[in-house]
Amino acid sequence: MYNTLEKPQPSVRPLQTTDKGKKDLGEKLRVFREEKMKMSLRTAADYISEKTGYPFSFTTLGGIERGACKADADTLLLFVQSEWGGMSLSEMYSVLTDRRLAMCEKSASYKVNKNKEAIAV
Repeated sequence: MYNTLEKPQPSVRPLQTTDKGKKDLGEKLRVFREEKMKMSLRTAADYISEKTGYPFSFTTLGGIERGACKADADTLLLFVQSEWGGMSLSEMYSVLTDRRLAMCEKSASYKVNKNKEAIAV
């Protein structure tokens, strides 16, 4: 019988990203910052902070632009809320996952097959 005090555990389906996807998203954000906004990293981070009301570090932005770190879902939402990068959340996810969206259970692993599609194994 279902215990009403226990919450059912949702099935976690993480978004699997690729190194190429991280670099591609970072490059798109860097080009947007330099060519469209004509801002330094510090100015851009301040702009995102002002637009969202959430403190945003220029070192975080620099790391994402270099592809050195993956932007998590919360960071991508900050970009969307501040209209930074000129992309929707789904467009950012699409680039970040290198157009290979792997949906899998929390404990499942995945690999990229010859057709460049992520599959659970």
